[in-house]
Amino acid sequence: MASPFTFTPGMAGEAYIDMHYADEIADNFNSPDSEKYVYKILGLRGAGKSVVYSYALKALKQKPDWLVYTVSSGGDPLKTLIGLMSREAFIPSYEKNVTFSADASAEGNIRVLRGTGTVSAEVEQTPNQHYYSDEAAIKEMIAIASKKGYKILVGIDDIAKTKEMASFLSIIGDMVLDDALNVYLLCTGTSKNIEDFADEPHLSFFVRGDKIEIKRLSTHQMVVK
Repeated sequence: MASPFTFTPGMAGEAYIDMHYADEIADNFNSPDSEKYVYKILGLRGAGKSVVYSYALKALKQKPDWLVYTVSSGGDPLKTLIGLMSREAFIPSYEKNVTFSADASAEGNIRVLRGTGTVSAEVEQTPNQHYYSDEAAIKEMIAIASKKGYKILVGIDDIAKTKEMASFLSIIGDMVLDDALNVYLLCTGTSKNIEDFADEPHLSFFVRGDKIEIKRLSTHQMVVK
């Protein structure tokens, strides 16, 4: 017979027991009365952290005023987020340069110039040089999205401390404190990997963020299921 269980991270089989943690996260992020901007889902490997994470992402993706992006823990999350947001139609990723060229013959004296010929204009698109740094780029993109009424959720599954991740979280924290930017963070990780960030003096917002710990199910819960 087919097994109702799965060990694939983020996937739930038919035997999944929903503890409604994802609903709690989505409801708090979406509520105008809530001041929660960071959620960390903790637990042992295989406890179901990624399942709760994926359910919460799915719930918010269905809402028209949310933009949900996921970045990997092992790469460069800042560059990845810039790349994902730059694909949005409302982000001006390019600026137009107009070049004029002329092919004409002229005759006359110094004061008066008369001529005949053709004048053409060429329009080129080049990367917007206003985004002179990655941090400036992402803040500008999120500012544009926020002005349009969007809330931006950044998701990180199985987070671990790297130089790039610590820098990225610092930038996220700076944006969370800006009332004009609607930025939210959701991540999963083991308790050890989460605690590794406590050594960073500029990540107090992350260390003190709300936690949901996925614990082992009780026998009663499994019997009811």
